[in-house]
Amino acid sequence: MLIIFRMSVLPGKTIGEIGELRFCANALERGIVVSTPFGDNAPYDAITEADGVIQRVQIKSSNYRDTYGRSGRGHYYGFFLTKGKGRGQMYADGDYDVLAAYVIPEDITYLNPFKDLVGKKKLLVNLNEGTKYEKYREKWELLQIDSFSLTT
Repeated sequence: MLIIFRMSVLPGKTIGEIGELRFCANALERGIVVSTPFGDNAPYDAITEADGVIQRVQIKSSNYRDTYGRSGRGHYYGFFLTKGKGRGQMYADGDYDVLAAYVIPEDITYLNPFKDLVGKKKLLVNLNEGTKYEKYREKWELLQIDSFSLTT
């Protein structure tokens, strides 16, 4: 488990930057080439190249665990799937190929193809085994699949 002190007092932009840097480090450790666009004008945060396959990656980070259900026993991390701070515009087809949702306190990345998130404004990740997005937990091989295959 990654331990980060005083995370709650960090600005949102800093939390996002932590996620982007950790994504880049994780990808590089796996032999995946990572490039980042200059500025904040692109609809993606990184471009990866692995085995000749290029992917556009949107990176989201969460450090806040919330509960749901009447008993409050379910725990999840939430990620807004809109441009900006949760109230922004939805991403369009072609804006990115893979979403990297990084859970900071657990040091876990979920790599989700865009096609599985179309029409969703928020991604809720439950860390329990057998949940909906568990199949994308640390699914780094998605960055080695041609983006056309991810959309069909």
